[in-house]
Amino acid sequence: MAPCTWRFSFLPFISLLLSALFLGGCPPSVGLPGAANVSTERMGGGSQIISFSESTPYAAVASFAGSHYAGTTQGLLQFDPHQEGAQVVKALAGKGIRGISAESTTGLWVATAAGLHRLNKEEWTAFKLPASLGGASSAMLATREGLWVGGTRGLGFRDKKGGWKTYLPGARITYLLEDIQSGGVWAATDGEGIYHYEMGQFVAHALAKGQLLQRVRCLTYTPDGGVLAVGQSAQGERLTFFDGRFWNTYRALPEGVLSWVQMVGQDLYLGHGHGVFNLHRMM
Repeated sequence: MAPCTWRFSFLPFISLLLSALFLGGCPPSVGLPGAANVSTERMGGGSQIISFSESTPYAAVASFAGSHYAGTTQGLLQFDPHQEGAQVVKALAGKGIRGISAESTTGLWVATAAGLHRLNKEEWTAFKLPASLGGASSAMLATREGLWVGGTRGLGFRDKKGGWKTYLPGARITYLLEDIQSGGVWAATDGEGIYHYEMGQFVAHALAKGQLLQRVRCLTYTPDGGVLAVGQSAQGERLTFFDGRFWNTYRALPEGVLSWVQMVGQDLYLGHGHGVFNLHRMM
C-alpha cells in the first residue's frame, strides 16, 4: 500500500513533499496516531549576519555569565552579539574546540582534542576525559546534575563530585538533548539511531520502536513537547517525530541533506540543503 503523502511549500516557490512512513502501511495500524502535517516558510530578506571571519569554521556557540562564546578550530572566542569583533580566550588559544555547553551553577564547559575545560568564577580548570570515550565529539550537555560528554566511542557522564560513568560503548555520539520531563537525556548517534536514558539505563529507539533513522544529526523539542530528529535512514534523508508514544517518519522532496533542526522560542527551524526553513505543524 502506498504511503500517505502531504504537500507543502517552501515560500515563495520551492515545494516540499512529506511522506509519512509507517511499518504497518497507510492508513496506520490500530493504535498509531495519524501523522501531523508540516508546512515551511523560507527565511530571507532583511536579516543581517555579523561574521568574525569568512573562513573560520565554528563548532559550537554558548552563552554564559553575560557573554557569548564560539568554538573554532583555532580556539575559543568571547563576544557580544550586539557588537562587532571578538576576543580570543587566552587559556584555550590554539586548541581546536569540539563542543561547548553552559549551565548557570556548574559553569561553561569546553571540550577540545586534549580534554575538558571549565570556566567557573572567572577561572579555567582542565580535566581529563575517560580514555574509553575515544576523545570528545561535538555533543555536550551541562545540567544541574552534571555533564554529559559525547565521544567517538561512547558517552560519558561526570557528576558534581568529579566521578565518571560511561555508557553506549563504541557508539559515536552526535547530539544530546536534555529530557525536560524525566531529567534524563536523549542521545543521537551516527549509525545506531537514538537512545533515551530512563530508569538508570539507556533504551534504544530504533527499528523495533518504529524509529527509522540510523545516522542521526540533531534532536530538538517541538512546541507541544514532542521530539523531532533529522538524519539518514536506509531509505535516505528523513525527519522523525516522537509524540511520547510512537515515532512517525517523514520524507522531504526535493531531496536534500537535513543538516539540523532547532526550536527557538516557539518556532521550529530546519536546515535543508542550502536553505533555512520555518516548520509549522498542521493539526
